[in-house]
Amino acid sequence: MAAMSSIYSTEVVRSFAIAKVFDQSPAAIINSVDFSDDGKFLITSSNDNHMNYYDVMQAKQLKTVPSNKYGCSLAQFTHSPDCVLHASTLVNDDVRYLSLHDDKYLQYFKGHTDRVTGINLSPIGDGFITTSQDLTMRIWDLRSRNCQGLLSTDHPAVACYDSTGLVFAVGVNKSLIKLYDSRKYEKGPFKTFTLEQSAKASSWSRIQCSPDSYNFALTTADGLSYIINAYSGAEQAALGSADLATPIDLATDFSPCGKYFATGGKDGVVEIWDVSSKTKEAHLPRHHDDITCIRFNPKYITMATASSALCLWLPSS
Repeated sequence: MAAMSSIYSTEVVRSFAIAKVFDQSPAAIINSVDFSDDGKFLITSSNDNHMNYYDVMQAKQLKTVPSNKYGCSLAQFTHSPDCVLHASTLVNDDVRYLSLHDDKYLQYFKGHTDRVTGINLSPIGDGFITTSQDLTMRIWDLRSRNCQGLLSTDHPAVACYDSTGLVFAVGVNKSLIKLYDSRKYEKGPFKTFTLEQSAKASSWSRIQCSPDSYNFALTTADGLSYIINAYSGAEQAALGSADLATPIDLATDFSPCGKYFATGGKDGVVEIWDVSSKTKEAHLPRHHDDITCIRFNPKYITMATASSALCLWLPSS
């Protein structure tokens, strides 16, 4: 498995092929996928209320963690490969902090009163932000159960940190992106972008910042992701296809170098785009089913896609 010292290129992304498939029950649709910071482990959550933990280097499943009482979605690692955050889907709308070492919860983060739609961890510390259908965005710290900050909106928000962790972006009211200094967010946004093309989407489902912090990708429920300049707010391109929209709109990700952007959707279609030229560089062999999640490994040239099965991809070149 090649490390990130190997450079992503058009030849590399075009040569991606499925190397390993982990099958689940056809009714158990995976709703989130995340790699650990070191790229050696992977976690998934599914709508059958289970999380699966994998060793990426050995390409094997380590264990299944049930969450039958509270449900699970949006599972993602903290900066430790032994701990994850996940949203509850049953009983309440808490965010839960789980140790994979002994499968015990370390903390519950209470405050949201409707389904949590996003969890994003700061790349430089213990802070994280959450968004919810309750029309709030909340700021948290892993070391405290208490909410550190709250932003109310007229529509469900989307939010993410940039790659430095010094700025977070909040997409609000389906028309604005507001940038905040994470060290003094209580002073309000230091910059606001008013969007036109992406404001026409039926809803916004996710915002991501590229690893080089040059661009945001604003994913919509219409199967398109808008690439937005992080400095000027200019809407540069709409990547993807409205024909490939799926009920779970998380099937997008930047490559670790920030040069490429992957989209996935109906019929198992995986496409990889050059962010700079806005051209489609790869149309990859079919995944098993409609793709619900797609992630690049942050340290190794590996990609994961998910539906009712988890697939690990490796380049042949």
